[in-house]
Amino acid sequence: MQLIPQIYLKDGKVVLKGGVRSALFSEDPMATAAAMKTAGAETLHFVDLATAAVGASIHAPVINKIIRELKIAAFVDGTFKTPQAVEAYVNAGVDFVVQGTLAYQQPAFLKEICDQFPNKIGAHIDLKGGHVTIPGYAVVTKKTPLDYAKQFLDAGVRYILYSDIRADGTMGDENFKSILEFCKNVTARITITSEISNLSDIQKIITLSAPRLDGIVLGKSLTEDKIDLKSAVVMVNDLIIGSGNEETLADM
Repeated sequence: MQLIPQIYLKDGKVVLKGGVRSALFSEDPMATAAAMKTAGAETLHFVDLATAAVGASIHAPVINKIIRELKIAAFVDGTFKTPQAVEAYVNAGVDFVVQGTLAYQQPAFLKEICDQFPNKIGAHIDLKGGHVTIPGYAVVTKKTPLDYAKQFLDAGVRYILYSDIRADGTMGDENFKSILEFCKNVTARITITSEISNLSDIQKIITLSAPRLDGIVLGKSLTEDKIDLKSAVVMVNDLIIGSGNEETLADM
């Protein structure tokens, strides 16, 4: 189980959204990634805000350099409209490439890239107030997260980025219970992307002992300095060691 910092990239630089207060972040992607590794991160979640309509993103070589020089794992998120855009990141050494809205809008394209890049494609499933939310859709879908998980897995998706929050954006007991049930019923590798408010949220997710749960993405909680990454990584490691909850092959 890992804590995975999130980094937004645009025009070759880190996007410092909303007046970032954390000293971990600077406009330089390499410096930001290095600071996060020093704080204990083993994997980074990049969000590419400048994916190209055709061909490779300008950020593929940037991320490739970070992976090679820092010896750190990474996955990338964005709107990838062509197999070539995905291929550039696969060749850059990322663990997997995540599709967002297009996974819902263009299932044939999702299957195409899953077939072309086996075990390298992920997809988002986001719940808010108990309903799956899809950016750009005017109505709330009637399908359940398990419905979409099956649809994505049948297409060849192997990683799910899963978010479950209340209508007000916070997490309650019902959300943690939902995360556990989702992990028990889905055979993909799962990373939680719910907006984390504090260390208590992290502790509750860790102590779920949910199968196939790889990590928790930290976004605003890092940029707004609500969570100290180094201290949080230490806490997670202590919780895992204390519980003796190390993954076995049966969980894979």
